[in-house]
Amino acid sequence: MKSRASDSSKVSPTEPSGPTPIERITRPFQEFSETDAAGGALLLSATMLALASPWAESYSTLWEHKFTIAFEGFALSKSVLHWINDGLMAIFFFVVGLETSARPSRSKATSFAKLSASAR
Repeated sequence: MKSRASDSSKVSPTEPSGPTPIERITRPFQEFSETDAAGGALLLSATMLALASPWAESYSTLWEHKFTIAFEGFALSKSVLHWINDGLMAIFFFVVGLETSARPSRSKATSFAKLSASAR
């Protein structure tokens, strides 16, 4: 009768012994994306590439491109820059407002003084 410990130490020939080639390629990107500075570094490098490249004019033209939302008798046509400045920023501040209004109910601060002290 064989012991169970000796059976578990054997590796099946169909099981991979290490990371697959795809995992070896994608692992550095996954590790980078999990860092706090990844988004900022990516945004900064994309901006520098766009402004200091032969495509700088195309980058500027992209911001002035018209984007239209239209349906039966109504059309709203603004530049991409305008949509980002007005539309997405409004959504951003709406979400920030929701988060700030939910904060006092989750904290133990019951007075304005305690609440303002916790925000510092």
